[in-house]
Amino acid sequence: METFLASVSAITVVLAIGGGVWLLRAPSIYLLALHVLSRVILDSASEFTYQPVLGSLSLMQLYSAGFIGASAVHLLLQYRLRMHSYTLPLLAIVSAATLSAYLSSSWIELIVLILRWSYLWILIAMTASALADGHGRRLMGAIAIAGLYTFLNQLYSIVTDQPKWGADQWSFVGTFAHESDISFLLTMLVVPGVYFTSRPGDAMSKAFGLACLTASHVGLAYAAYRSLWVATAAYWGFYIWTRYLRGSISKRAFWVIASLGTLMISTVVLGPSIAEKMSDLAVFAANPSQYLDFSGDAKRTYLLSGRVDLINSYMGTYLNSGVHVWAAGIGPAQGKEAMGLYAHNEYLSALVELGIFGFIALLWFLFRIASDAFALATSKDLFAQATAPFVMVVLASALGTMPFQDMRALLALGLVLGYLGHCRTERESQPALAAGGSGSGPTVLKLNSVQVLR
Repeated sequence: METFLASVSAITVVLAIGGGVWLLRAPSIYLLALHVLSRVILDSASEFTYQPVLGSLSLMQLYSAGFIGASAVHLLLQYRLRMHSYTLPLLAIVSAATLSAYLSSSWIELIVLILRWSYLWILIAMTASALADGHGRRLMGAIAIAGLYTFLNQLYSIVTDQPKWGADQWSFVGTFAHESDISFLLTMLVVPGVYFTSRPGDAMSKAFGLACLTASHVGLAYAAYRSLWVATAAYWGFYIWTRYLRGSISKRAFWVIASLGTLMISTVVLGPSIAEKMSDLAVFAANPSQYLDFSGDAKRTYLLSGRVDLINSYMGTYLNSGVHVWAAGIGPAQGKEAMGLYAHNEYLSALVELGIFGFIALLWFLFRIASDAFALATSKDLFAQATAPFVMVVLASALGTMPFQDMRALLALGLVLGYLGHCRTERESQPALAAGGSGSGPTVLKLNSVQVLR
């Protein structure tokens, strides 16, 4: 028996090493798709995977660090480990955080922050590498499968009526830890849903895309996370708006009628429930000055699940601090230590925790991704049409939650920005081609991406 177990262990080690070597040398899509699927499955077992296993580090933190390292080696072996168009803004954020950590001695928090932004950076690079090989449709398929797994996981808790109490309401999250975790993955499912539904003359793809969209929106309704409701509405608003800007009058009329019809049906079916859950937002929007108080001694209002109180607390602390805090902030992740809860607002968090320097760096990054999204949204490429509006999900959700501190949100954003960065590189290479360059590399990439993605 001992000999048998030893033999099995040896074979397992050999297969693991062989599989690892193969993944490092194989096309990027295999390592990337494996990560997308395994990340979602491991996240769904958060009761176990987020427990400390090495000091204070959890299995998921070690897994993320391992993926960063393996991907870096993979890209190095593929001769594709290089700066991309989002590198400088990300470096600016990390630099501002380093200054803030130095002044506040928040070194552990800085390491966690660097891990998150490094994870986003490597995801962008890996996605661009997979797209350069012409694997856009396979990537969409991997995202769709991961999203559908998320919905099926949630569906079990719906069918068995096992909701979880959070944010002053019941929500169905399956085996995921929090409604924000599952909501970002369900919102990510909209992207392949739009892509496959939009493929012309492919009934199977359209049916699959419709299933993705249905699962995404049903899941979001049961997850009951309002920040992602607003963010998903922003996705559709941006998507439909870009559809109006091109095409014939008949196409524009179709989208107008379809949008109005969907709005009417949603209002009749979901209107009362949505109005009830969003009533405090209407109260705050009617007179925000009545509830905002940055004096440092504001009374609690409990509006927007306490988010207004967090704004008052964070800004009160920031404005009543010294010049060094205005410039460099109170330190990475120190808002939660000082106020007892993280800010639930990325813009607020960047300003208070990283100061003016960190806030400007974050705005630089957001401006870069927004400008790429706007430039790409009117493209005729179906993949571009599906991914560009997702930037609006990030910009909108950052007002009510923390997408840059949520690994599920970073997973989705990294995949989207990988494509935007790839297209940005191709677009910038066109003047060189027009000037008489050989263009063998960029031309091949463009032909491959168009052939697969359109």
